[in-house]
Amino acid sequence: MRVVLGFLFLIGMVFGVALAPVIFLWALITGKRPIHFDGAVCKAELTGIDQGAGRRLSGPAIARISGGLGKENSTGKDVLGFSVRCQETFTDDLTVGDQDLVFGTFTSFLSLPFTMKNVKTEDYLVNEYSSVTPWRVADFGCVTLRARPPRTTVGAGENRLARLEADIAAKTAVFTIEGKRGGDWIALATLRLVQRLPSDGKALKISMFRNGRKYHPTGARNGIRAVVYPVSQLARALRGG
Repeated sequence: MRVVLGFLFLIGMVFGVALAPVIFLWALITGKRPIHFDGAVCKAELTGIDQGAGRRLSGPAIARISGGLGKENSTGKDVLGFSVRCQETFTDDLTVGDQDLVFGTFTSFLSLPFTMKNVKTEDYLVNEYSSVTPWRVADFGCVTLRARPPRTTVGAGENRLARLEADIAAKTAVFTIEGKRGGDWIALATLRLVQRLPSDGKALKISMFRNGRKYHPTGARNGIRAVVYPVSQLARALRGG
């Protein structure tokens, strides 16, 4: 399985190279990420549940939660994104960290058009976020990861940012990070959003090669990410974004 997923990662990188010119031009022209360009950045805290792989995640983190195609607080059909950067000691310098994890509100590209209608875009904290493709986790195996939300009903508030800030204030903005192994979901850690930061998130440049906590991306989609992410980041840097 590990060899197969590693091969798929390389195939994904090939597709990423094919997509790279389009991604580069879009980011260069607009100065924005091609998707997930608008979102909220939060200080977060990870607490391990699993004594091996989960405990390695423990500590402060930066979390960015965002819409996919729409502007912030839009409520139309969309796919939401959730990215996490683990840090040894908390800093609001978004370039600092030793492990990146990424999630979205879908489970496969094929199902994406059908599942978008089920995403509750009006509230970040009622959606489940999946890694979509596997990650190779030391002492745990090759698993799909997910961030399970604290609730399933839309909270009170004017819009999703207001609802997010209300949950943070109430200390209920807590996701459970789980890994699927042998057909069962196993809790690895909790992630609590502690404080919304004023940052626009431009400096948070996610990398598939930032894996200091021994969570290694694998599979085709992560191979695509490994190429298109830095291409987009380079274009935005050239644009000054």
